[in-house]
Amino acid sequence: MINELSLVIKKMLNDPALPEPLKSADKDFVRPTDPYTPAHDTVNLFLYDVRENVDLRSNEQLLERLNGESVLHQAPMRVGCCYLVTAWVPGLATETSVLREQLLLSQALRVLARFPVIPEAIVAGTGLAGQLPLLPMITAQMDPSKSSSEFWASVGNKIRASINVMVTISLPVLDDTEDFLVKTLNTNLGVASPPEESIVAIGGRVLRAPGQGIADAIVDVTDAGLRAMTDADGRFLFPRVPVGTRTIHVVAVGFVPNTQTVVVPGRPEDYEITLAPL
Repeated sequence: MINELSLVIKKMLNDPALPEPLKSADKDFVRPTDPYTPAHDTVNLFLYDVRENVDLRSNEQLLERLNGESVLHQAPMRVGCCYLVTAWVPGLATETSVLREQLLLSQALRVLARFPVIPEAIVAGTGLAGQLPLLPMITAQMDPSKSSSEFWASVGNKIRASINVMVTISLPVLDDTEDFLVKTLNTNLGVASPPEESIVAIGGRVLRAPGQGIADAIVDVTDAGLRAMTDADGRFLFPRVPVGTRTIHVVAVGFVPNTQTVVVPGRPEDYEITLAPL
């Protein structure tokens, strides 16, 4: 998936509507070690770091209805891919060639800084299509953990002007789990004698009218400190809920919040919650 991200960024810089010399310049991903001597004007997109974006980390699970069963999608890892963007003009360094490199770099900056997130239309047809949330892109911000001079020394080349670009993608690392659409699973946790703690998995649905689910509603089991978000069909799942009388609070954009009490475990219809529009 990282390789597809690189091709998406290259596609952005190859837009035929872009001005010269950026439109005709080559774009490559080669490490710019010395000697790096491209034969034509070149914008180099060197991927120098891949790390988890902890600010966008999520443990949220997504429940999808499929052929009468449920598929539980585990939260993907959010991975920040960091590129160093530089411009190169062949031949000996002269004032003319240096100014041309600066022009290339400024044109690339204008293209990349235009998008705080990469639009769906640009990733369409790639393995990154359909990723939610969309791919955030941070352009030309200083990375305090990196030193420009140390980087160029490490690749054995002379320091030059560059742009830092970081794009965060979703990378699935855990397998999906298939099961019944709505289930009640009793789990008794104890040592050898009471008291025991009973844990139950429950699933339900948030509706605006009979049969019409509300997507992206936030469902809280307030007295158990649990939270889930509904899928596109309005369904939610809590894998571990303590048995007993529980308070469920539901909010969704455009609807009146609803708080109700349920007994866990209960019947599947007990976990269907209807919201009224504002």
